[in-house]
Amino acid sequence: MQRLILGFFFFAAIALTSAWGQFKVNQPNTETGDLQTGNLQFYLVRAETFLRQGNQIEAIRELDNAVNLSPNNPEILLHRAMLKYRLGMPAEANQDAMLAARLNPIAPALFGIEGPQARMNLLAFYPEELYKEVSWKDRLDYYEVALDQWYERLYAAENTPAYEELDATIVRFESILIALENEDWYKAKNELVTLLLPKGQYSIFHDLNGLVHFEIAEVDEAATAFREAINLDPNNAMAWYNLSKVSRYYENYEESAKHLSKAIKLQPAFYIAFFERALVKKAMGDVKGVIADYTTIIKRDAPNFLDAHFNRAISYKKIGQWTDALNDLEEILRYQSDDPLTWKVRGNLHLLGGRYTQAIADFTEAINLNSDLGAAYFNRGIAHLLNYNSMTACVDFERSANEGYERAVDKQQYFCTN
Repeated sequence: MQRLILGFFFFAAIALTSAWGQFKVNQPNTETGDLQTGNLQFYLVRAETFLRQGNQIEAIRELDNAVNLSPNNPEILLHRAMLKYRLGMPAEANQDAMLAARLNPIAPALFGIEGPQARMNLLAFYPEELYKEVSWKDRLDYYEVALDQWYERLYAAENTPAYEELDATIVRFESILIALENEDWYKAKNELVTLLLPKGQYSIFHDLNGLVHFEIAEVDEAATAFREAINLDPNNAMAWYNLSKVSRYYENYEESAKHLSKAIKLQPAFYIAFFERALVKKAMGDVKGVIADYTTIIKRDAPNFLDAHFNRAISYKKIGQWTDALNDLEEILRYQSDDPLTWKVRGNLHLLGGRYTQAIADFTEAINLNSDLGAAYFNRGIAHLLNYNSMTACVDFERSANEGYERAVDKQQYFCTN
C-alpha cells in the first residue's frame, strides 16, 4: 500500500504537469511574482510550541489558522497532515495530503508525509534548518575591544603606582580570552576565579564568568553572573546580550528580545545584537521583524552582513518572497562564489520552485566545490528525477550512496530497480 501511494505522488508529478502550472497561476502574487502567504511562520511556530508542551489540540488549531490564512498553500496543508499522522488521525491526514496534491502534484513528494501511509522526503535538507547563528569569534571580538581599552588605561598609568596592578590584571584578562578562543572553558573559569577575588567590582569580569558558565551548561549560574554584571554596570550592553541567551535557552523569547533591545539601545551599532534578536524573532514567528533586523545589518554594511543576507533569504522564502530570497543568495555569491552551502540552498529554492534546470546547475556547482557531496548528489538526483531524467537521477543516487548518504539507498531501491 505504501509503495502504491508513493507511486501515486511521483507519477502524479509527471501526469499532471499542467496542474502544477495552474497551481502557480492561481496563487495570489506580489508585483514580483512571489507567493503572498502572510505571516504563516507565526502559526507554525506556535503549533510546534504547543506540540512540545503536549497540547495537541492547540497545535492543530494553530495549523488550522495557517490553512485559513492561506488555503491554497500546499506546504501548510502538508504540515497539518504530518501532525495528524503523528496524532493517529490517518483519514484526516490523507484528506489534507490529497488536497495538497491537487494544488501541486509534486508537493507531497517535496515536503514529505510522515506516517505509515506515505513517505517521500525528497529533499536532503530544508533551507529553514540552516539559519546561521552569531559566531563565537564575533562574540569574542567585543571583549578584544574591551581589552584594548584596558591597554589604553595602562599606558595612561605609566610611571604611577597603579601601573603594576593594571598590568597584572591585563595579563590575566588576555589569558582568559586566549582560553575562550581555544574553548578551554575550565582554564578560563579558573583564571576568572582568581581574577574576580581582587577585581570583583568590574562588570566585565562577571560577564565573562557568566559566559563560561553558560558554555559548560551551568545556565542558572550564568544568569546570576550576567545579572551581577548588569547590577555593577547597567550600561554593559554585552551583559544584556548574554542574559538574552539565557532567556532564549529557556524559550522565554519575549524576555530575550527585550534584553537585546536594551543592548541595542545602549549601543546602536551593536550588530550581533541585531543578529541575535532576529533569531529570537524567528522563534517567535515574527518573520517581518526578522527581516527588518537583518536589513538593518545589511544596510549598515556590518561585518556579518553576508550571514544576514543568508538568513534573510531563508526568511523571505518562508513568506513566499522567492525573488527576494534568490537576490540575497546572489549577493552572497558576488562576494563568496566558493561557498558551497549558498549554492546548495539556492539549488533547493530552485527545486522547490519547480526550476529544475537551475537547481541542477547549482547542485553541480556545490559538487564541484567538493562539500558534503552526499547531500549535493542526492538533491541533484531529485532534480533530475523531477525533470524526467530518471537514468541520470539514478547515477546521482548511486554516487550519493557511495558517499555514505544513507537516504540515497532508499531512493535507489524505489526508483532505480526494475
